[in-house]
Formats: sequence, structure tokens, C-alpha cells
Amino acid sequence: MFAEHETFVFPEDRSKFLEDASNFDLVIPMIHGKGAEDGVVQQLCESLNIPFLFSPIEAHKIGIDKVLTKEFVVRAGIKTAKQFSRSSAVFPLFVKPRFGGSSVHTARIEDADALETFLENTSEEMMIEEAVHGR
Repeated sequence: MFAEHETFVFPEDRSKFLEDASNFDLVIPMIHGKGAEDGVVQQLCESLNIPFLFSPIEAHKIGIDKVLTKEFVVRAGIKTAKQFSRSSAVFPLFVKPRFGGSSVHTARIEDADALETFLENTSEEMMIEEAVHGR
């Protein structure tokens, strides 16, 4: 026997999801990026008392935030790339959005001028880290 299922695209189908929510036994979030991996859908499910698979909301909020994730990992004793401010940067380095998945909008920067140009042309909060060489 197969379970019945319904698929929604977020945030486009949010109203339909809310209309049908009382019929759901379980939500399986198969989502990516801001508004998805950050716990927003999970928080919605929790507010509607609908069980969902995968991690609790707090884990998503930490996981989507590279600064919080780095702090969490460092506290666990795991080595990470050194984080810089604009003024303490050592080149080459990598700049990446603080929030978001994958390596979208991540750039290798070779010098201070390139760093300033890159940062001036983005509206996102960015994280600056050393370039780590290895295999």
C-alpha cells in the first residue's frame, strides 16, 4: 500500500499548504536555501502541530548561518579556516555569504582592492576566511 502525498513549492504554495494543513500526518521538507533550510518551513509545521522529518528548527537556524556554524564547530574542538574582518584580511582569501547553502556567491579574492570591490557590490552579509591549501 502506498501513502497518499501532496507536493508544495515554497513559498509559492504557502496558502494552499495552510488550507490543507489539517489533513497532513507528516511533512517531509525537501528544500534548499534561505526560507527553506533555515527552519522557516519547520517552524511553520511546528506552529500548526504537524510533525516533520529531519532536524529541529534550532539546528536549521545554526546550519544556515556560517558564522554560528563555525562557532559551534570550534567549540566542539574542530579546526576551521581563520576568519578575518576587512581590516585584518590576509590574502588570498575566500568571501562567502553568511547565510545560504552551497557555494553560491562565494569568491576567491587575491588582494585588498578586489575585496573592497567585491564587498561594495553585494548587499549580503559576507564572511571572510583564509584560503586553506590542501588536497
